Amino acid sequence: MKTLGTFGTTSKQKLTRTVGLSAIILTSIVLSTALAAAQNPDLTITANPPTLCVNPGINGSSAISIASTGGFSGTVNLGASISPILSGGPALSSIPSSVNLSEGETIPLTLGISTTQSTPTYVYTITIAGLSGQTYRSASFSLVVSTDCSVGGVVVSSSGLTSTSRSLGLGIAIAALVGVVATGLAFYARRNRDLAGPRAVN
Repeated sequence: MKTLGTFGTTSKQKLTRTVGLSAIILTSIVLSTALAAAQNPDLTITANPPTLCVNPGINGSSAISIASTGGFSGTVNLGASISPILSGGPALSSIPSSVNLSEGETIPLTLGISTTQSTPTYVYTITIAGLSGQTYRSASFSLVVSTDCSVGGVVVSSSGLTSTSRSLGLGIAIAALVGVVATGLAFYARRNRDLAGPRAVN
């Protein structure tokens, strides 16, 4: 009985040591992976504000930041685009085609946006992209062109955006309804003329 008791105690001790060793190894692997990920050279691009609202004919601007993380350094090729591209739509100012980013450095840029009185009211998406070797990063923000915005361009609340979207949707629906009604009236008038046939000339 004593031998069995000693054997059972020894087995438990071995199991405890094995479990403890496994936990230490697993913790080491997790910490090593996190450390490697944290030290991976990378870059980030941010755009502020995330939403910009301007009246037609008013200009705005966005603050762009290109930042080095994890010891990244190198040349970053830049580009800016707007979607959708509409006739008379907003125009973007030029930004540097590339920047040389040092380790731990953040480079600020300003992207200008200009509109005219005839710029279509719409919610546009503006994207700033950066490419360095195999590393590609981008940031996007919304440009709302609407008569509901304050002069100079401000960030509007979600309720303001909802109102703008509803106004655009209502305008499209009304235009479509007017088109249907006009088409129906034209068809009705043409049908009446065809049924009446040629009139007799006295």
